[in-house]
Amino acid sequence: MELLDRYIQAVKGYLPRGQRDDIALEISDTLRSEMEDKEAELGRPLNRDEESAILKAYGHPRPVASRYGRLQYLIGPSLLPFYFDTLRVVLIVAVAVQAVAGLISAINAGEFFPTLVHFWLGLWSTVFTTVGILTIVFALLEQAGRGYAQADRWDPRSLPPLKDADWVPRLSSAIDLIFNLVFILWVLDVVPVRKLIGYMVLSPGSAYVTATPFALTAWWHILVSALIAVALTNVAIDAINLARPQWARLRMGAAVLTNAFQFIVMCVILSAHPYVTVARGVAHPERYQSAAEALSATLFVTFIVWAIIVATSAIVNALRLRRQPERLLPASDNG
Repeated sequence: MELLDRYIQAVKGYLPRGQRDDIALEISDTLRSEMEDKEAELGRPLNRDEESAILKAYGHPRPVASRYGRLQYLIGPSLLPFYFDTLRVVLIVAVAVQAVAGLISAINAGEFFPTLVHFWLGLWSTVFTTVGILTIVFALLEQAGRGYAQADRWDPRSLPPLKDADWVPRLSSAIDLIFNLVFILWVLDVVPVRKLIGYMVLSPGSAYVTATPFALTAWWHILVSALIAVALTNVAIDAINLARPQWARLRMGAAVLTNAFQFIVMCVILSAHPYVTVARGVAHPERYQSAAEALSATLFVTFIVWAIIVATSAIVNALRLRRQPERLLPASDNG
């Protein structure tokens, strides 16, 4: 009953992790008994159309899961991990940029306490705006999925094939693809994307960033070129994994190469210290020299940590790649 196994796999995708296996086993036993009773009534094994009819009568996997898992969420379990991952990255970037903006503002104004208050209020504004926008986006994705689940025209035979545990989830590939495309457009300074991300991340602090007395040295161009190259590679891999999710080794091998490439870039950039200088034409540049040195030192430590992380990730992925055999299915089995 391969179609039943595919149906149970789809139901499990909507269930909370802690209850997933027990509930899936209960549903599987119920449906298997119903199919066996039907076979006994007909005196022969069920064909594919008859199996499909029983599964369709039982219901789409999403509402079936909601009966057991109380699927009354704004963002369901299938999207929640990606929501938290995206939110974590955006909030880290937002806090870091707000902190830099606050430092620049304090240096320009020469007053620490009022700047601290403004930074604190601006930070909360940015956090609430970011959480709100991302929550709305993921809630709309969740509602769109529910709308599909309630359609009567779904066909159990269109369910995804049985997946190996090492398959790359299509949803993960799609979100990663969108993230990398937006990142490339932002780095290339596409105006609508830059304004949208600037509003989400900087909010009230954007005025201070545009008025910064600091300038970046040549290392920035090296980093930007490297990040674009990595992002373009990820876009290509994500597109392939959307079509062939069973090619998990492809993504793992690409991760090894991109991590190694990033490590080399970090080593080159570490030799390019300092990273921040006082911008030309700034009045009283001596006032900003110590801050520029502090920012350079912070970036230097950041790049060291980055190099350690990507080197470790490259080693871990290489070991996993070596232990994992490739499992490929014919193209027709990909659904």
